[in-house]
Amino acid sequence: MDQLPYPPSVLAVTGGTIVGTTLSGCTILASTLSGNTILNSTSSGGTHVGGTFSGNTFLAATISGVAIVGTSTFSGTTVGLSDVFTSTNAANTSSLCQVISTSTGSSALAALEIQNNSLSATRVRVSAYGTGLSGSLFGIAQAGYTSLVTLGASSNGLMIGCQSLDKPIIFGAGTNELGRFSSSALTTGVFSILYSLDATSATVAGTTLASGLGIAKTLIAGKGQGWGVTSTATAAATTTLVQASTIIQSFTGSTTQTVQFPAANLWGAGIAVMYVINNQSSGTVTPTRAGSDTFQGGGTTDPVTAGKTVIYASNGVSVWLKIAQF
Repeated sequence: MDQLPYPPSVLAVTGGTIVGTTLSGCTILASTLSGNTILNSTSSGGTHVGGTFSGNTFLAATISGVAIVGTSTFSGTTVGLSDVFTSTNAANTSSLCQVISTSTGSSALAALEIQNNSLSATRVRVSAYGTGLSGSLFGIAQAGYTSLVTLGASSNGLMIGCQSLDKPIIFGAGTNELGRFSSSALTTGVFSILYSLDATSATVAGTTLASGLGIAKTLIAGKGQGWGVTSTATAAATTTLVQASTIIQSFTGSTTQTVQFPAANLWGAGIAVMYVINNQSSGTVTPTRAGSDTFQGGGTTDPVTAGKTVIYASNGVSVWLKIAQF
């Protein structure tokens, strides 16, 4: 271990072994700690400002209540399994641990990862993706998002809950609670079902779903029950309904409109698809089949005249049934 003459303005420790050292209440300025092995050391209540930590190994070390200020750099540092890192703040202020990436490049992200013993085993990662990041996760462009994911070939999945406590899991956006899971059920707000689930199995958009409950995508479950609504001004054009379309389709205006229904087995064989066509326009709104499907009675279209509302439900195979008209 190299030691600079006392008193040093800058402390550099390179390629040495530091054993059983106690640092308490120290201020370390612009220092470099590189390629060292640190054993059974204790650092307590100090301040580190603008230094570089590179390629070090910490074994059974304890770092407690140390403030790291400014542009300190930690690079390629290994922390032993028995290490304890504790930051205790008794003051009435926030305690914050940050991992920051300032780049807006196509590969930029900041992440905190915890793993059990190797990269092939179970890992969990919290990531903040840069605004310029290229790539996707679960089919969604990652740029600007954050995520919590589990990784590794040995992972059995991700568990989220309140262990040993009967407390709710709450979801929110902005200042609003969107909903919660609790032991008594969904008790507040609404949840949008993103994909159909089937009690046995079904193929939805090329994906086989093996368990769950048959529910249309736009059904909203929560406090009470509601259906999504879309309002369209008629324009002698075609409105095409897809998996993302709401159940209630309302039309206003002074001309006609065609409504292209999806396949009657959109959510899989035997799973009903439902739409409500509410015609508030002065023209006729005409639902039209997909492929070789038919409407009840064998028709290929089923016009809804001005001022009428019709509820349709498919038989999950090839026919659209007229459940109600008023």
